[in-house]
Amino acid sequence: MVTVKLPGLYRYYVKNAKDLCYNGQTVREVLDAVFSDYPALRNQLFDVEGEKKRHINIFVNKASIKDLEFLETPVQPDDVITILPNISGG
Repeated sequence: MVTVKLPGLYRYYVKNAKDLCYNGQTVREVLDAVFSDYPALRNQLFDVEGEKKRHINIFVNKASIKDLEFLETPVQPDDVITILPNISGG
């Protein structure tokens, strides 16, 4: 199963789970499974048109996936998808 890691900011939407485990062959399949169980999380990460919000970063293992087809990035059962907001400050 693919592990999805969420920072504390989003754990409210997944009943305070730190890690979620789902099956899927692509990032899209895994996230769709997560959103099926936790639909409110989708609104935090994607806009109404289904585009990833600009301030959201998604990693597969340690590689940032930023290209236009990031949802089609293949994943393996031992992979980790990490979702993080941008961090800024002064």
